[in-house]
Amino acid sequence: MLFTQILRQSAEQKNGNVDSPNVSSKIKSTPKYVQNVPTKSNVAVNLVVNSLFALGLYCLYKDYTITKQRNESTGTVKIIDQPSNKVSSKEPSEIQNASTFPLVLHSLTYRDLSALTVTMGFLGYITEAARQSFGKKSLVYRISLFSLVLFPTSSYFLYQSRYDKTKGQTTLV
Repeated sequence: MLFTQILRQSAEQKNGNVDSPNVSSKIKSTPKYVQNVPTKSNVAVNLVVNSLFALGLYCLYKDYTITKQRNESTGTVKIIDQPSNKVSSKEPSEIQNASTFPLVLHSLTYRDLSALTVTMGFLGYITEAARQSFGKKSLVYRISLFSLVLFPTSSYFLYQSRYDKTKGQTTLV
């Protein structure tokens, strides 16, 4: 129903029989008509974004299967404040370069990786949509690109603070 009304309005605008004032003239930053042309950059960005979504789903599935196996083997559910289902099984003493970045990286769980990759994919999708709609010189595109670049840094600091908080605690299993 709504689609047919939109088609009628666009046909009336093409014919010049417009009774209502043009809505897009009131909007200062109207997006360009976006044709879905498969250019090299569009295909590359879509491939990266879909790969990030797929990796996020895989990490979420991996976290679910590990949690399910642990709960079936013990018979009880234990609530732990520290993160479980770590991607890496290395202890902090086994890591060669003991700076904070590798320690934080090895402390990530599958759930953390899932959240990071899906969020990066979403931000990449929003950035690409802003580039296609408003162009590379628009403020919307630049802000979304800035958030895409700033996200890994801010998430690293977030996980570093969590690692520093849980570094001294021991898990009762």
